[in-house]
Amino acid sequence: MWTGFLPGLRLGLEAKPESEWGTVECPAIELWFDRQGMPDWFLVTKLPMLDRRGPPQGVMGFLRRPAEHERRLPIFQTVARAVDLLRRDHAKPLNIADVAKACGQSLRQLQRRFQTAFGISPQEFLMKTRVLAACRSLHGSDLSAREVALRCGFVDHSSFTQHFRKRTARTPAAYRRARGAVRNRRVSRHEPQARQVIPCVGPLLR
Repeated sequence: MWTGFLPGLRLGLEAKPESEWGTVECPAIELWFDRQGMPDWFLVTKLPMLDRRGPPQGVMGFLRRPAEHERRLPIFQTVARAVDLLRRDHAKPLNIADVAKACGQSLRQLQRRFQTAFGISPQEFLMKTRVLAACRSLHGSDLSAREVALRCGFVDHSSFTQHFRKRTARTPAAYRRARGAVRNRRVSRHEPQARQVIPCVGPLLR
C-alpha cells in the first residue's frame, strides 16, 4: 500500500466509514518498479483520504500484480509488446512509427491503444520512462547531469533539463539536492532507508 498527501495539507487524518468514501475507482493498469528495481505491470486501486471536514487530504492506493489470466486481457496484449520495447530501449534513439511497425500495428493504432491503456501517447510514455530512469540515476549514482542525460536517451543536456522540469517541476540539480537532503537526514537519525517503489507511469510525474 502507498499513500500520497496533497501539498501543503496537514497529515493528521482520521479514517471515514467505507460508506462515506464515495465511488471507488476500478483498478487501473500501471507500470511500476518492483522492489528489485525492475518495471512490471500492476493493478492499482486509488482511494481518497478524507478527514472530518470532508475535502480530500490525500490519496492512498493498493498495488497488486495481475494474475496470469488477467495478463491475457486484450488491454495487456495490445500494448504489451510496445511497452517492452520502449522500456528496454528507452536509452536509444527511438522512432515510435518503427516501434508500431515492430508490433504489427500502424502508428495511429498504437497511439489510440496507448491512450486507452494509459491516457497518454506512446511518445509521452517514452519520455516519462526516460525521466524516471534519470531520477534513478540522479539518486543512485555520482554521474553528472550531462552523463545521465546521454545514458537515458536525451539528445543533450538542455533537452534533458527541459523535459525533466516539465514532468517533475524541478531541475535535475534541484532533484538531486532534494534527494540527497532526505538521505542525509536519514543517516543523521540512523534511520534505515526503505526500498523505494517508483512508478514508471503515474503519480510521480505530471
